[in-house]
Amino acid sequence: MTRIPTAYLYYLFLVIFVVFITIAIVVRENKKALRADKIVGRGLPSYEFEAFTFVFVLLIFLYAVSSFISSYTEVYSLLIPEYFDHWYELFCFENIQTMEEYFREQDKSSERFKMSGYLRNLTFLLNVSFAFIGGIYSLYLGLQKPEFGENGIYGKNKTLDWEEIEDYHWKGPSVDTKGEKYNLVLTHTSVSKIQRLYTLEDKFICTIYSEDKEKIDELLQRKVSKSGV
Repeated sequence: MTRIPTAYLYYLFLVIFVVFITIAIVVRENKKALRADKIVGRGLPSYEFEAFTFVFVLLIFLYAVSSFISSYTEVYSLLIPEYFDHWYELFCFENIQTMEEYFREQDKSSERFKMSGYLRNLTFLLNVSFAFIGGIYSLYLGLQKPEFGENGIYGKNKTLDWEEIEDYHWKGPSVDTKGEKYNLVLTHTSVSKIQRLYTLEDKFICTIYSEDKEKIDELLQRKVSKSGV
């Protein structure tokens, strides 16, 4: 019978993943605090794609949790206390596989089916947990406001040095409930040579409210050549 890798490795990797993302958030927030006095203006966050992805992953995660709870309830009543003493023993793959093999030998198909389904749901939940945590981090990045400073532009997942900005232009204005706003379109060169094979330029688009437009435009005029109005 093919053995599934120990559950403890899954849990260890999951903990490491959470710790890594936590450190990344802390480092990012510290960097943001250190450069706060050097920021000229901020744009509006763009998180539509991240929000859609997060909702999609959230629905899958909730389905996985629901399926797992249903399976766990069945397995708990079947195995405890007759076969195991503690609830956490049911989170070990090897224990469940052992019981699945035992019920197979005893020709107890119903019990074996419950073991197989529970193991499948547990594995699915752990796998989806990685995607769910990653979705939370992605949404966090999407909610970050682009910052324009003397040393460059700090976006949700990258920093653009002024040397990388080739050109820019403004589009708009448009109006929403908070006031007048403009779209700033920046052309930058932070693409690899491989990317250059199928694209000639890269765009960074940001929405700016009118009260910040003048300050940011003055900064852009000093740092890059202006194109358009």
